[in-house]
Amino acid sequence: LDVILRKAIKDSEIFKQRFRHTAARSFMILRNYKGREVSVGRQQVRSGYLLEYLSNLENFPVIKETYREILEDVMDITNAKAVLSSIESGEVAVTSIDFSPIPSPFAHNVVLAGITDIVLMEDRSSLLKQLHRKVLSKVMEGDLDKFEFEQEGVDAYFRRKRGRAEGKDEIVDLLKRTGPLHIFKERGRSVYPYSGQEKSVIDNWSSELLEEGKIASVYADDATFVAAEDLPVYIAVLRRERVQGEADERVLAALDKPRTANELADMLQVDADKIVRSLHVLETTQAVGRTSHKGGKWRYSRRELVPVNWEKALDKAIARFVSAFGRGDRLRFGAGGAGRT
Repeated sequence: LDVILRKAIKDSEIFKQRFRHTAARSFMILRNYKGREVSVGRQQVRSGYLLEYLSNLENFPVIKETYREILEDVMDITNAKAVLSSIESGEVAVTSIDFSPIPSPFAHNVVLAGITDIVLMEDRSSLLKQLHRKVLSKVMEGDLDKFEFEQEGVDAYFRRKRGRAEGKDEIVDLLKRTGPLHIFKERGRSVYPYSGQEKSVIDNWSSELLEEGKIASVYADDATFVAAEDLPVYIAVLRRERVQGEADERVLAALDKPRTANELADMLQVDADKIVRSLHVLETTQAVGRTSHKGGKWRYSRRELVPVNWEKALDKAIARFVSAFGRGDRLRFGAGGAGRT
């Protein structure tokens, strides 16, 4: 089987793709040159020249690794041999079916894998939807309208489900339904589209809620806010393990009460930029949180990390997100420092 597959993939498109990846990891093809990024197309052209020169040297390390990656990682040759052995022994029966121009759902991933380096991610997503529609059309005998939802109707349903925040306390209720949202800046998924109030009004309410301890900050790619009662859940799923340097430890020790970055810089006699970097490290570990926002300045304070079961916390966070937004395509959670996403 190994010999047959090697011959089959030698001049295939997947071999050219995987060779480029392997050659790039081996620094035979550069992704960056003199500070400039080399385009994928140019990398592919250069890998083509290189592959043409090395194609007959099957024992060359990069060529060997390309074969190994395709046979073991992509084709899973070990289990393929096991399946063939089961067929030969009669443990597994093979039944043929009539030809169909529509790939089964089990084959969709194979189709997409074959075009990984040829089309954009958006186009692959569009192709997957088309394949799915073809399967549904066949199953439903062409009558899809009864079984499909219009995207606009779906979005409207979840907007109603998330609700509005037209009063101060309603912001807390909104955060309980949605999970982390941005506040104080109109970026990404924020609280502002869910209210008809002016931004300044929402900011004032949110500042009061933060000082009252009814909402709390959690750090993902940026500072977001959740209902205070949900804080342990989101600390558990968003916390990252990072090595803290001496400067970080000094800043953490100084945050026994709320302080601004400038107050920390004066207190510790350290440059303000270094304080900001340390605060970023400490926020990503969820060791500190933001306690107030006045005059455009944040106050930070040390927080106690309450042990929470990571899997239960993740289940709760995902369930809340999907319930509020109906999908998880942009959902990403860390794993209590374990590096899982």
